[in-house]
Amino acid sequence: MRKYFKNCETQEDVKRVYRQLCMKLHPDNNPDHDTTREFQDMQEEFRQVFEEVKNFHRAASGNTYTQETNETADDFMEVIEKLQKMHGVTIELVGTWLWCSGNTYPVRDQLKAMRFRFSGKNKKWYLPEEVKNDSNDPDDKKKVRASKLSFDEIRSKYGSRFFAGEPDLLLK
Repeated sequence: MRKYFKNCETQEDVKRVYRQLCMKLHPDNNPDHDTTREFQDMQEEFRQVFEEVKNFHRAASGNTYTQETNETADDFMEVIEKLQKMHGVTIELVGTWLWCSGNTYPVRDQLKAMRFRFSGKNKKWYLPEEVKNDSNDPDDKKKVRASKLSFDEIRSKYGSRFFAGEPDLLLK
């Protein structure tokens, strides 16, 4: 029986929950409470559940589909671990996307190697979920790639949680 990843049916679901649990359980984020064992238990369950659902995905429309992937749970965990070691970088989970800001110039090559993209509009690096759009409507495909919402509107719509670094000052 699953303790941490209940109701996770797709790879995207498992990754989203893993990111949230990292924020909550990582020992560095809990200086007053030792969460090391609980964090390790969560990581082990993540590995198991990831293997079960890694080929099941959710399209932008909400429909699920099957597509084989070579990505492993450890690959994804490595990205999160590397991000947490980048000093001066603020890591924020907005919806299911990771956003990095702050002093990112010195680590830009590392971010690129981890498949992050730079948003010139938002002046932040982001790692999107790979979303398959199963619609043939070209306008739907544009909606998946680019949002007309401001970053603050995206935060409001999908929720935002910081799990490393300090929150950015919102520029008005």
